[in-house]
Amino acid sequence: MAFGASSKIFSAFIHDSVNKTGNATLSSATAKAALFDNTITPSQVVSSANSAYGVGAWSTGGVLDATGWVAVGRPLAWGSATKLTTYADVTLKYDADDTVSADSHSDITNAYGCLVYDDAATTVVDQGFCYISFGGSAQTVAAGTFTIQWSASGVMSIAM
Repeated sequence: MAFGASSKIFSAFIHDSVNKTGNATLSSATAKAALFDNTITPSQVVSSANSAYGVGAWSTGGVLDATGWVAVGRPLAWGSATKLTTYADVTLKYDADDTVSADSHSDITNAYGCLVYDDAATTVVDQGFCYISFGGSAQTVAAGTFTIQWSASGVMSIAM
């Protein structure tokens, strides 16, 4: 089992969005990023229910700091970025500001990636949008600030 080096959008999220069968939405003000270690094996092709925080692969392996990065994750924030998707050059992009621990003295060990999910989704509670790999290697901070620096391509993007 391993988190791996690939980041993926859940196919069930795309399916549910196109068919209007779920209520997870990218415009949600309650999107979160929860950290995970390398004991899990995420899959892009799980059901909507198994993409959710606390279910399936996401039920174990959480990485946290009691005050800086709680188990359920840190909320995505939108200041300079836009939480709404943008469409340019045949690419649909979902972006956020970099996600930062709540304090400057966090202890995070062996974070290999994160689950980005809608904490307000109710049709499938806490349904996942995507999972992001941190490149296949452990990321750690000791008594510092843990930051997820989102790609220039956004938290996720789809080339059309």
